[in-house]
Amino acid sequence: MTQPESRTDDPLQAASADPVVAAARRRAFTTLLDDQPMTAAQLADALGLSRVEVERALATLQTGGALEVDDRGRVIGAHGLTGSRTRHTIITSQRTWYTWCALDAIGIPAALRLDAAVHTVCPTCNTGITIGVHHGSVTSTDKPRLWLPGGTCGHIMDDFCATANLFCDTEHLEQWRHYAGDPPGQPLSLDEAARHGERVWADVADCC
Repeated sequence: MTQPESRTDDPLQAASADPVVAAARRRAFTTLLDDQPMTAAQLADALGLSRVEVERALATLQTGGALEVDDRGRVIGAHGLTGSRTRHTIITSQRTWYTWCALDAIGIPAALRLDAAVHTVCPTCNTGITIGVHHGSVTSTDKPRLWLPGGTCGHIMDDFCATANLFCDTEHLEQWRHYAGDPPGQPLSLDEAARHGERVWADVADCC
């Protein structure tokens, strides 16, 4: 398996070193899994922390593009899950979740060992792609390729998620790379994307 190249200036690397930031992100993620988004005050109560500590942690995540908050002050996006409608979805027998990017959509059910259907869209041809996941393992054809962006990342949603897409095949990925000016990053097979997701979401792997 090819090891994905490391990113530089990843805001989550520094943020994850702060235990309050890490705890707030994990708890926000689990509330979104249950479709019960919380405010900073509610998260503080749930974590047994002060509201000031949690508000600071959420501000850190939001500055790095790793958090969404609605006009009611509720966290509606964290650790890849979002309450906003996107073209990336995870569908199980219980519910549907939206994600910020295709890596999120594949990696989250892989890490959580879910049975799910992952739906996304190829940016080159706008064709819908459906990937099956069974107990965390990808069961679909291996033709699709995921683009794992590289280079600097100061804002997760803008600098990473905007181009972390799934393509129908290698040809469509290479077409996109050509017209995008050959940005830094690397392609991953579906299995590589799932294994990468297991590492990214290891901190919440036991939450459901």
